[in-house]
Parts: sequence; structure tokens; C-alpha cells
Amino acid sequence: MANDDKERSAERSAREELEVAQQERDRRREETEKEEAERDDAAKEHGAVKSALRDGEDAAERDVSDLDKRKLDNIRAMLGKEGGAAEVTKKYGAHAMGSPEARLAQQQLQRGLAREREAFERNAREQAEKAGHEKTKTPMRDRAIEQERQRQQDRERGVSSRGR
Repeated sequence: MANDDKERSAERSAREELEVAQQERDRRREETEKEEAERDDAAKEHGAVKSALRDGEDAAERDVSDLDKRKLDNIRAMLGKEGGAAEVTKKYGAHAMGSPEARLAQQQLQRGLAREREAFERNAREQAEKAGHEKTKTPMRDRAIEQERQRQQDRERGVSSRGR
């Protein structure tokens, strides 16, 4: 009988340990599923934010097929001139400057101007670097001219030269 009690007690404790282990396993599984769900939600939210940003930036470019290309070209040409906004308003009405065609035309013009400005600045930098590194073809003549300029400045200041 003592043996039976020990066996029953051992079985009970084994069942309790098994039950505790199963509960622990279930709890871990739930935590893992919850973390995966949170990661999925974060990934979906990130995708939605990226999509919204992309929509805002690229909407004009992606929706070009929906726009009136002739109107877009005309507005771009008008805006490229002095007083173009007034001309667009006169031809297409007061709401025209808020139209998708006008917004796209303005964006395209601004990008073009930015590219031109960058090219001009790059060219100016390259020319300055080239001028700084370029050797003259007549170094002795350049030196003589520089010395003569220096003498002229000295004479104007009243500095007498030593020697001759």
C-alpha cells in the first residue's frame, strides 16, 4: 500500500509537471504568435506609409496617362515664359493653376531648372579647378608682367625701389 501511494504520488506529480510544461509551451506559443502578429502589423504599417509617401511623390508621374497631354504641354510652355501663370489663368480659367496638369508642369519646370543650375555650378567648379591647375604657356612673360604690375603699385604708393 505504501508502494501504491508512492506510485500514485509519483504519477500525480508527473502529471502536474506535464501539465505545467504544456501550459508553459502554450504560453510561449501564444507569445510567439503575438510577436509575429505585431511584426506583421508593423510591416504592413511600414508598407502603407511607404506607399503613401510614394503616392504623394510619384502620383503626378504615374497619373500622366490620365492627364491631357496637349494641355500639359501648353501649360508647361506658358509657365516657361515670363508671366506664364497669368497666361495660363487667362486661357484655362482661374482654377487652372490648381489642376493636375499645372502642378505636373510646374514640377517638371522646377526639376529642369534644378538640373540646369547643377550643371552650371558643376561646370563653373570644373573651370575653376582647371584654371588653378593649368600651367601658363609663357611663364617668363607672366612673371615679367607681374613684376611690372608690382613696380607700378609701388610707384603709386610712393615706395622707392632700391638699386637702379
